[in-house]
Amino acid sequence: MTFRFLKFVLVAFLVRLVRLGLSLSIVYAQTDSSFETTLETTYVVSDSGTTQVTHSFSVKNLQPTTYLKEYTLSTNFPQLQNVTASSNNQDITATVAHSQAKSVVGISFPDQVVGQGKVRQFKVQYEIPNMVTVAGQVLEAQIPPLTSPNPYKSHTVILKTPLRFGRAVRVKPEPASINLENQQLVTTFNETNPQTISAFFGDTQIYSMTLRYNLENNTSSPNLAQIALPPDTSFQRVSYYSLDPPTTDIKRDEDGNWLATYQLAPNTAQTVHLQADIQVTLDPNSLVPMIEPTSSLTAEKKYWETSNSAIQKVIQNKQSVGDLYQFVLQTLSYSYDKVKQNVITNRLGAVGALANPNQAVCQEFTDLFITLTRAKGIPARRLTGYAYTQNSALRPLSLEADVLHAWPEYFDSENKLWRPVDPTWESTTGGVDYFTQFDLNHVVFAINGKSSTTPYPAGSYKGTDLNTKDVEVTFATSFPKLKPDLSITTKPVKTFGLSIPGKNSLMIINTTGQAWYDLTLTFKSADSNLTLGQTQVFLPVILPFQLIELPFDTMSTNWQASQVAVSYNFSVKDSQDSHEGSISVQSGPPIVKYLTEQNLSIGLVIGGAVGIFGTGSLLVFRPRRKRSLRR
Repeated sequence: MTFRFLKFVLVAFLVRLVRLGLSLSIVYAQTDSSFETTLETTYVVSDSGTTQVTHSFSVKNLQPTTYLKEYTLSTNFPQLQNVTASSNNQDITATVAHSQAKSVVGISFPDQVVGQGKVRQFKVQYEIPNMVTVAGQVLEAQIPPLTSPNPYKSHTVILKTPLRFGRAVRVKPEPASINLENQQLVTTFNETNPQTISAFFGDTQIYSMTLRYNLENNTSSPNLAQIALPPDTSFQRVSYYSLDPPTTDIKRDEDGNWLATYQLAPNTAQTVHLQADIQVTLDPNSLVPMIEPTSSLTAEKKYWETSNSAIQKVIQNKQSVGDLYQFVLQTLSYSYDKVKQNVITNRLGAVGALANPNQAVCQEFTDLFITLTRAKGIPARRLTGYAYTQNSALRPLSLEADVLHAWPEYFDSENKLWRPVDPTWESTTGGVDYFTQFDLNHVVFAINGKSSTTPYPAGSYKGTDLNTKDVEVTFATSFPKLKPDLSITTKPVKTFGLSIPGKNSLMIINTTGQAWYDLTLTFKSADSNLTLGQTQVFLPVILPFQLIELPFDTMSTNWQASQVAVSYNFSVKDSQDSHEGSISVQSGPPIVKYLTEQNLSIGLVIGGAVGIFGTGSLLVFRPRRKRSLRR
């Protein structure tokens, strides 16, 4: 009886076991609610910038009859190297598929972990050569979120960076902790919502640049050629070492461009060389005053068709600049084929970009954003220049010439600041935030606001040879600390070739390669008989090597013309230093202050008329006198 009962129990158990085996479910990816996944991702950055990534997964079964057979991990990195996988300390096979901007890792598990509450633990490891940018003294980490269809129960991200870069000066989101470990800084994030992690170690980047401008005059008449030199901006400070050939005809336009003018003889060519250091900062530079926007920066221009019905339709339900930015990201796709085929010269403009959303490069991303913001009444401009990138797939450059880049900026009226953004790179990096946090990799060569096309940036002045390399960039370790140095002289004013005593021009030349802002010049003389037409001059800015010419009258109360000494001192914004000197000028009678060129011209006309009238009178009176003598 007992034997039969045991036999019955054994048979029943075997049947139940078979049924259980036949009812097991196999899941091939993390798309099933039958699991609960926790993840710890560690990024270990080397001094050179190569990053070792380790994903440590714990997948818990929530069903008694379901187990994980395969797993797929999708990343926003196009180049994964040395990919390995392991489970229970045993190596397992990993397959990798690459696309233009992503990589997918697939792994298969040789064993089964079955049972409710059972946990499978496994790791995926690989190297990324360019997730982190190490340039000069700056380390920049931009970690896009993993593209998981189901949220993780928890995801801890650990970023380990070399200690020599110090703490992150700007990081988003807020880290859970920051610790030191074996000459590494360990920054830990508890990721509740998938988002890009941005961390900047170092708040300043310094570039050393050599720029060449190839100018040609193919006409039979003298011509003027104008070039755009890299300017100061709210986030950029420049220092010129040399401008060859030199020119003092340098002016700033209403967008803040620095425009140098050269005279070209007929049928000649000339190459202008500029050597400069450029300092880029994360925070606005208080030394550089912000240029207030004008009405022209919301106006419709070529490529920025603000009144177009398609543009007006888009902005109807968009409330903020952020909404417009997200629309650009969601609408346009970067065309790598367009760059490969070298057809990027065909600039589509905003309306063309909407009609051809898969044919966009940086120009179209920029034009569409500018047009939408202007259509909402928000000032916006186009910036063109150099952008440092170690990965042309993640951060492509698509302007012609020396492979430059374009990105927009808009005016933040609340904070009174021009804010640069880069929808192109946010799109190509899979979500790295270039809207709320900018980087140190963008250098402005030219600003297009009043015009949508000009001035052109350095690297665009090619002449007949289109293959010249006209933008050369390296990293520098320090930015020149200069003091203001002005050459101040005078020269007599000549009207119709004649020098007028007491009428002078004040010649102010900035002999340094940096711009100086809010200059105040004060003049005085120890001669009690001398009266100065102006005792104080205020200059909002004087650009590198620029000549500024101002009227400067010197009048003597004793009506004697003589050479007199005038002393001066000047100071610049946010500087306690005062600079002194003296100039020698020729004085004139007090009437000098009324002798303007217009008055002199009128006087000469009147004098000429009087002379003609007098001559005519003599001719008339003389015959009359002769007749009277005959009587």
